[in-house]
Amino acid sequence: LFSSIDVAISPMLAGCQTKLLAKDGIYLHQAPRDVTRGFMGPGNRADWLISCPPGTWQLESKKKEGQALKFHCEAPLVTIVAVDRNDVACELPTFSVARPCYVVDLRQAVPTNSL
Repeated sequence: LFSSIDVAISPMLAGCQTKLLAKDGIYLHQAPRDVTRGFMGPGNRADWLISCPPGTWQLESKKKEGQALKFHCEAPLVTIVAVDRNDVACELPTFSVARPCYVVDLRQAVPTNSL
């Protein structure tokens, strides 16, 4: 899913299971992650896995109730037609990405100095 060049979108897909794999081409530290909606500014990208029961589903951009955003698009984005082909559903395993040593996870780091 690619966002736009001048507005933000908040993609959501009611009735379907959605999981996030990556943002802007970078895999999450632990994936896939369950999501119910996203927020994407101009130029953002997201890799989603989508599973829908048979039927027609609408991926659309909607603001959260009470959310005041100046440059936000509210519109249908994609129509999905899901068909039952008697495939066997599987449970997706959670995985972690092995990152190179120069891409250190600093989320838990404690700063030693301040500027």
